[in-house]
Amino acid sequence: MNRALFVCVILSLLSALPTARADSPVTSAFTYQGELRSRGTPANGTFFMRFRLFDQFTGGNQIGSELQARIEVVNGLFTVQLDFGSAPFAGRARWLEIRVSTLLAGPFTTLTPRQSLTAAPYALHALSGNPGPAGPAGPTGPAGPDRIIASVNMQFSQDDRVGWTRIESLGDDQCFGSIPLGFTFTGWGLSVSEISVSSNGFLIFGNSCSTAFTNTALPANITSHPMLAFFWDDLRDFGTDQFIEITTLGSAGGRVFNLYFRNRFLSNVCGADSINLMISIHESSNLINVVYSGMSGCTLSRGSSATFGLQGPGGTGAEAVMIGFNSPILDDNAPRQSMSFQPPR
Repeated sequence: MNRALFVCVILSLLSALPTARADSPVTSAFTYQGELRSRGTPANGTFFMRFRLFDQFTGGNQIGSELQARIEVVNGLFTVQLDFGSAPFAGRARWLEIRVSTLLAGPFTTLTPRQSLTAAPYALHALSGNPGPAGPAGPTGPAGPDRIIASVNMQFSQDDRVGWTRIESLGDDQCFGSIPLGFTFTGWGLSVSEISVSSNGFLIFGNSCSTAFTNTALPANITSHPMLAFFWDDLRDFGTDQFIEITTLGSAGGRVFNLYFRNRFLSNVCGADSINLMISIHESSNLINVVYSGMSGCTLSRGSSATFGLQGPGGTGAEAVMIGFNSPILDDNAPRQSMSFQPPR
């Protein structure tokens, strides 16, 4: 089995709802859709996949039993219906691990990283049937999403930055505040029209700077404002081809703020290898998208000492989604890879 295989989620989990009767119970099955690639090329053919739930992004404990399916992959895309039962989804975070083989008996290759499950399966615990005449309704669990959840994987070409505003010198442990978005971004009940960016790989919503260079797990108590850790590590501008470029494009209601970030590591382990990424913040949809490209094979460049994720206001105890912490989640063979967030309004 080609160990260069990896998986990218292109659509979140969807609850599978029966339609026979209005009072039919919701099943515990859900649909998982993804994209399978081998050395950056979409896979095709018959694959055997095994699915397991875990309680942590890495390591941790397996939750429930393992599922196996024979799946047809066309141009890299596949769809499978999974049913672990409702017990594993008791309002706690779960991560899906996928193992793939071209043969039923294996050997199986474990795909990394594990995929975080969205809130859709948890909606199973939010539905209480109509109470019968002899007893009350069952307990109500956490509510599912109450609006459309979207994901995009698009960016402007790195060659199409003519006329963008450039911050040439990032400096060591330097923060740049009062960067205008060009519109008002509303999230977590806050409205901000400017951001701050640290040379150490994180963005703060609002004019609140930090120069923290020692990355930690999220939530991190370095700011009371919402924070995007797009590559939080100890980075440094060595004066050659390290910079930030920004622009806001589009018309009112559909404007997009774009920030291109390029910097190097303070450590010389990766030599002159740089971190290359584009951040896009969308005006109306509330989407925050980070796209990485041209990553080297150096383990630091892949995120082995970095923090990735998004946290809400408040610092310690703030609502946070951590995608990676000191884990090489980026692939040097992938032309582009991304993470997206949509914070609550």
